[in-house]
Amino acid sequence: MRLINLAKRVDYDESLSNIMSQPNTIINVLTVLGCKPKIKPNGWIEARCPDHVYHAGHQSSHYDKWNCSPQGFTKCFTGNCTSNIIKTLEHVWNISYSEVIERLKHDDYVKVELPVVKSEKHVDNTVILSESLEAYNKASDILTPSCLSYFDKDGITEDTLKFLGVKQHGDRAYIPFYNEDSTICGYVAVYTKSKEEYVESTYQKMRKIDNSISRESIENSFKKALYARGFKASEHLYGMYVLNFNRNRDIKRLVIVEGERDAMKLLQEGIDCVSIHGTSLKEGQLNQLLQHFPIDVEMIVALDGDEAGKQGASIIEEKLNPYYTRVKVLHLHQDPKKFNGEEFNKAINK
Repeated sequence: MRLINLAKRVDYDESLSNIMSQPNTIINVLTVLGCKPKIKPNGWIEARCPDHVYHAGHQSSHYDKWNCSPQGFTKCFTGNCTSNIIKTLEHVWNISYSEVIERLKHDDYVKVELPVVKSEKHVDNTVILSESLEAYNKASDILTPSCLSYFDKDGITEDTLKFLGVKQHGDRAYIPFYNEDSTICGYVAVYTKSKEEYVESTYQKMRKIDNSISRESIENSFKKALYARGFKASEHLYGMYVLNFNRNRDIKRLVIVEGERDAMKLLQEGIDCVSIHGTSLKEGQLNQLLQHFPIDVEMIVALDGDEAGKQGASIIEEKLNPYYTRVKVLHLHQDPKKFNGEEFNKAINK
């Protein structure tokens, strides 16, 4: 009995090896199944999970973390399920493994036109970023009253904006990011009016061009903040420029916040602070922290007080704990930018 099972295993492994020797076939199959596959630089296939309903018992809007190794073994991270490509397709098509192998030889899966997917390792963003930075360079150093009012609601002064290099073009304020040599490496452009004002003014402009345009489509296009094309904000900590500017002073405590305006306000108040542009601390940002801040610096995680902020803060605390001796999560009842320096320090020392 054992010899029979072993023989089946050898046959199975050989079939798996034969299938994966032509990864385009699997790419084609996943394309037909609507899984949006792409080949990663390490040879793995990344796609939406084709078998999520079977092993997780439900469909999910987050079922896209599925990988297939060059050897044919699969992993669905959302459903926490490991398998292989033959077994996966058995479930999807509800047929036997030998029938799966036969079906993969069919022309339908050999002649599918493949989507062109470029690996990030081969994408040169230099030209794209250079063109994007032209928008910042062409923006005005003179900030209009409406722009100043937008930042003044959070107590951010005109002097702070000028020191940080904030510029304006139309209804967008450009907040620059700096390299360690003080050159600009990117920006985030924030809309300084309310969403309602944006929708109404844009709607009136667009109606003159296309009278079939709807307000709903304008609302869906609204984005409060836009990062420069080609700029990877996930690899940067906003506020490092100010901390580097004061590099002769030892930093004993660092506050980590969500948004750039949170960081701008706290830096203005004399609090050492960086922004991570959201609720998750990305790998590149963690590396920056480890590079610039020694183990004895007290890390204060002060994200927004909503549910996303609370969950994000807990995960960030776990990421920092192995590297820093003092990590503290600050549970706030309002965004950090709403505090002045005295109030914020009082909240930290509670």
